[in-house]
Amino acid sequence: PRAETLQDAVRDVLVRIDTTVAAQPAFDPRASDREFTLFVSDYSMEVLVPGMLALAHQRGSQVRFNFKPQVGQPHRHLERGEADLLIIPENFCSPDHPLDRLFEDRFVCVIWRDSPLAQGEMTMERYIQARHATMRPPDGGLPVFDSWLVNDHGLTREIGLSTYSFSAVPHLVVGTDLIGTVHARLASKLQGRLPIEVRAVPMPMKKFHQAMQWHKYRTRDPGLIWLRDLLREAGQALGPGPD
Repeated sequence: PRAETLQDAVRDVLVRIDTTVAAQPAFDPRASDREFTLFVSDYSMEVLVPGMLALAHQRGSQVRFNFKPQVGQPHRHLERGEADLLIIPENFCSPDHPLDRLFEDRFVCVIWRDSPLAQGEMTMERYIQARHATMRPPDGGLPVFDSWLVNDHGLTREIGLSTYSFSAVPHLVVGTDLIGTVHARLASKLQGRLPIEVRAVPMPMKKFHQAMQWHKYRTRDPGLIWLRDLLREAGQALGPGPD
């Protein structure tokens, strides 16, 4: 029992020691074979990561990247030294570690082009009466959008389909009468590839910010400084958030 109570404190000390010992005074991505581990959703993989990888390639980077799927309580992986960076919605970031915003987005509806829902306006009544396709978080909690729907509007949706993937939702509404409520940037990328239409969510919705977070002991790590700068640049290249 005593070992269990000391587990987090000892891990914190070990991460601090590892960071101090492993830190290099300089970082050259063209000569380094360092591997960076990032926890990202498939949404960020679709929208942000390709731009970051293109920037790294243009600059002759030889570093390696290891992308892992999002999990419940992702900050625990930072604290265990298992992740270099998290890319997550700002409201899911831990208050114990620094973060930076990368870009902003909002939610929109995606529907099959031949669905009856594609005819006429997407009203609140039609939206609530329809069945929905959604992504379920790995911890089994409510998706971000459903949390806002309950907290801000006192409404719930009838879920006809749930999946582990954000980017799968627009594919899965094709051929059905389901509504998918997804990120606008993701919908915009997939609209040209799929027979779907994009509609505004029929209620006031807040925009949200996608952020990156790193361990507080690794703020001065030259390699992570380079990676954070690269991600900031990739985020800025996405342009302003959708209207």
